[in-house]
Amino acid sequence: VGNGTAKVLVMGNSFAYRAFPTLHKLFAGRYSKMRLYAKSGRVFLTDDKDDLRFARMQRIIVEKFQPDITFLIEKDVFLTLLEPIAGAIEKDPITKHLQASVDVLSNNSGTVVVDRQFYMPNIPPQYLKYHPDVKKRYNESITESIVRRVKQGAGLGDFEDLSVSKKKFESDFV
Repeated sequence: VGNGTAKVLVMGNSFAYRAFPTLHKLFAGRYSKMRLYAKSGRVFLTDDKDDLRFARMQRIIVEKFQPDITFLIEKDVFLTLLEPIAGAIEKDPITKHLQASVDVLSNNSGTVVVDRQFYMPNIPPQYLKYHPDVKKRYNESITESIVRRVKQGAGLGDFEDLSVSKKKFESDFV
């Protein structure tokens, strides 16, 4: 329990567990409640057939806690997102599960931060020669970027580039 007003939820797998002390320190008590719900080797965004109970509990916690800020920090341990899309994207089972998971988070949280769910691409060296800043951006996770910016005195308006609207996402990726 802190001395602020925000309710903060950090969830995911061992990556969330490792990030929690840093986030706790960064918030420095500026929250009313800060909660960690993580389990090693589990995932939320994609289907976790090995532990259905934990996946259900994650949804219940988000729905009951109603956090102002949710950090979902996990690695795609089953490599689900590397599977090819099966047929039409709106009927693809992985895409449907992913959208349902995002809906749970966005319908029950004020702000959602998803950290490093996707594998980083191999960037050709000739591209890096002309765009040296790209490698740093690809190697820095969202949490690392937030930590760096907070340490540099960033305010609430200094994180807009980390968010992607649904419309922009759909135009770029769907």
